Amino acid sequence: MFLLPVLLLGQNEHPVKFDKSGITHEVVVIDASYQKDMVYTNGQPNAAYSRLKDTVNSLAQRHDKMMLVPVGTLPNFLPYHNNQRGQLSNFLLDMMMDTCPTLFKNELHGQPISFAILNFGGIRSQLPSGVVTKLDIYDVLPFDNTPALVRMKGSEVRKIFENFVKLDSKKNEKFLKEEAYSRQVELTYDNFVLTDVKIAGKPLDPEAYYWFVTLDFIALNGGDAILTSSNYSPDKDVHACPTLMRWLLEDYIRNHYN
Repeated sequence: MFLLPVLLLGQNEHPVKFDKSGITHEVVVIDASYQKDMVYTNGQPNAAYSRLKDTVNSLAQRHDKMMLVPVGTLPNFLPYHNNQRGQLSNFLLDMMMDTCPTLFKNELHGQPISFAILNFGGIRSQLPSGVVTKLDIYDVLPFDNTPALVRMKGSEVRKIFENFVKLDSKKNEKFLKEEAYSRQVELTYDNFVLTDVKIAGKPLDPEAYYWFVTLDFIALNGGDAILTSSNYSPDKDVHACPTLMRWLLEDYIRNHYN
């Protein structure tokens, strides 16, 4: 998607906006009011249309120069699994478990990170085998999510996974809707009841405190209602980091797959 400067006749200017990456953009709406008579005037290309076309071509060249940059080379194709745990979600969670201890070393004070959790809605594409570009990474993680470190009591951690059991109000039936959790977590359900939770092979201790990593969207904004059943303080128990997840993924692939 291109975000273009205002070039069309009759269009109102829109304010410049900034995203978390510091990228400026301006939106031009091209809707039904953009008629053919704006493209041609007396059989000749309209000047505004010509400027727009030149701008699009220029932006396309800039886009390719910035986004088709090789980052690394993956040995295996990591397919997109729609709302299912798989190779790609495992890869992203492994990346978080590998990089976040260093990222949050000042907050952890030597304590381990027990697990990681992501929402499937934040994973939007696949990673190819072979050369991976910046564009591939943006496709996978298009949102401006940042990693967040959470401290939570074991009894509240259990509620996260109990919350994976949902109720279909129309059918009045329960169903299991898991989110992406890391390999350190083992869950057992019996007839939609969570019967056992193990973390790193050990039973979850309801009285112990656990550190885990997730997204600011989940920990601070109630994203996908993943943590909303658990009692914790966003002010005291959550440490956010300004590093975007896609930056973290880019550095991880560059450092481990080159």
